[in-house]
This record gives sequence, structure tokens and C-alpha cells, in this order.
Amino acid sequence: MSQLSTLDQLVDALVRLVALLALDPACQWTRHFASELERARQLREGMISSRELAELSASIRHVFGGMGSFNDYAPAVYDSATRRYVVVPGTEDFDSVRCEVFDLALALIASTP
Repeated sequence: MSQLSTLDQLVDALVRLVALLALDPACQWTRHFASELERARQLREGMISSRELAELSASIRHVFGGMGSFNDYAPAVYDSATRRYVVVPGTEDFDSVRCEVFDLALALIASTP
């Protein structure tokens, strides 16, 4: 897969992820991924360098590791009536989109010469 194709797919996945995160007003990750989306769009519009793609990939992947990371986040709200957390409506495919963003960020450096 070419760098441009991978970057295009990453932009599409980030658009979907940011939209999902925006459904949870308490989400602390929305700003990070919106910023990465803007960065990816700017790269797509200009000259693409391997260094910039590697930096974008690293910045996206960085928040996925460790305690308190993006991997620990779930779009859910507490329902006091049932005393359980329930998924924010509209975010049912969050896990698949989250994984797609990570995989594409990783593929971005794999496609770098």
C-alpha cells in the first residue's frame, strides 16, 4: 500500500473516530485526535516526507500505551438507575474504529521507504 493511500485511509478513520469521541462530551481524547486529523489533512495536501509521516504515526500511537491511556477509554456514561455504565448512543463501533486508526498509523511507517 502506498503512503498516500495509507494516509487517505488514516484521515477517513480519524474523521470517524473524532465524530465518535465528540458524542461523549466528557471525553478527554477528542482534542488530541482532532489535532492529529488536522495534521494528517495538512500532510495530505502538501509534500509528504517520511519524517513527517513517522512523526504523525508516533504521535497517534503514543496515546495507546500504558495505564490511563486511550486503550483504557470507553465511550460510556453512568446510569444511576441501573448503577452501570452504558455505551454512549452512536458509539457502538468505537472499538473497531479505534483499532483501525492504530493499525493505519502503524501501516503508515511500514509503507515508508
